Amino acid sequence: DPGYFRDVTISRNKDSIKYVELEFRSIEVLNAAAATPVSYTDWVRNISRKSHQVIRDGWKSTTWSMAIPVGLQERWNRDCVFDVKDVSLEPCLSDRMAMLSSKTMKELQVGDPILSMDDDVVYLLSETTPKHMDKLALMFAIDVRKSTLRGLAELDVKKFNYLSSFCTSDICRGT
Repeated sequence: DPGYFRDVTISRNKDSIKYVELEFRSIEVLNAAAATPVSYTDWVRNISRKSHQVIRDGWKSTTWSMAIPVGLQERWNRDCVFDVKDVSLEPCLSDRMAMLSSKTMKELQVGDPILSMDDDVVYLLSETTPKHMDKLALMFAIDVRKSTLRGLAELDVKKFNYLSSFCTSDICRGT
């Protein structure tokens, strides 16, 4: 589902179209159990086991913009590149992050980016299983220009279901 990695929004206040995409990084780690087999029988038994493990190693988001109305010469302009390893946490948010199952924000599984219509904030959804709790759904607000976590909201898992798409809108004031 492309919505898991991307979002597009139009801002009339800034006369632009904005686009965000997420890129996920991973690393492969050899398992200790994947040692050289002693005999042919050991080799046959171990062939079905994975010799390596893929581990999440962070993500980054890139925002692009294009002026509207779109002319023939218009192109997408790279606006911000945000890497999760560069995020700074406010003290009140770092306490809340400490109770999550992941040690760092880069280890959290995030997706479904939602672009703010008029500033540099990208909202990301995450599901995790914190220490001493059941499943938890979270919404992160990240200022991609300043590389700061601006907010963190807990979503009620019983009421909230991951949706494949969201719709943001601006209230029309009439003319």
